[in-house]
Amino acid sequence: NTLPILAATYAELGSLDEARAVVAKISAANPSVTLKFMREAFPFGTEADTERFISALRKAGLPE
Repeated sequence: NTLPILAATYAELGSLDEARAVVAKISAANPSVTLKFMREAFPFGTEADTERFISALRKAGLPE
């Protein structure tokens, strides 16, 4: 699913309204999706990359 990446991208670009709208779609489809879940579902090559992704999703409003 590319929605988490889209939400993180919007957040990184400062388009928080769009990022939050994508997070709302994610949450509507699966209310149990959290930052912890995303950390496990989308492992990146480095911890720094993973942290940047999680931080962006946090800005977008995905719950802990």
